[in-house]
Amino acid sequence: MSPGAVAGHPPVGGLGRGWDQTGPLESTWWPVIYFTRAKAMGLGPPPFEIHERREDGRIRVKLTGQLDLATAHLLEGRLRELHAQQLAVRLDLSELEFMDSAGLHVLIHATDPREDGWRLELEPDVSPQVRRLFQLVGLESRFLGSRQQPLLSSPPSTA
Repeated sequence: MSPGAVAGHPPVGGLGRGWDQTGPLESTWWPVIYFTRAKAMGLGPPPFEIHERREDGRIRVKLTGQLDLATAHLLEGRLRELHAQQLAVRLDLSELEFMDSAGLHVLIHATDPREDGWRLELEPDVSPQVRRLFQLVGLESRFLGSRQQPLLSSPPSTA
């Protein structure tokens, strides 16, 4: 078997089935192999991490890395645990490098008012990437309230 090959599949980078033929790929192994190789070479995305600490009678949850389809379930599970314990939570997105619709979905549902009074609060400072996502989908006022900033900066005046 050639280097990089997976049993029953052509090697990555080769013109195997799916690459040299029209139509959809027959399997989803290509991205998995690419991600595994990229991560082994230090080229993958930054890891998603959840950092917690007690602060002012609540739990401060700081997210770093990428909150996306592959990681959103981790945040959702942890928020459910904190909700079950009725711990007040303040979420810090200031170092989150990327968030997609899966992460946004978790935040929308986590910030919905609950019958039992539990509510998730967001820190006022979010990363520029997250702020841009909130602006693009029209949820900046929901998540950041009066702390909104313009979507695009105005050009400097030449007066």
